[in-house]
Amino acid sequence: MQWAGIDKQDKALTLMIHRLHELGPDRALPLLEVPRHEIRVSPVVARRLELAYQQETFRTISEE
Repeated sequence: MQWAGIDKQDKALTLMIHRLHELGPDRALPLLEVPRHEIRVSPVVARRLELAYQQETFRTISEE
């Protein structure tokens, strides 16, 4: 906002909405997509998580 010389958030948001609308759906929609990240768990980490889960389950059962 500062480098655009805009001092109020509502004015900045209004201007951004108008500019997005001017782009049209083909160019504006990619700007509105939420980035998704793929999470990959290595076999070693998966095994450690499984062991931790089993230990926690055993601990919970033994406390009952």
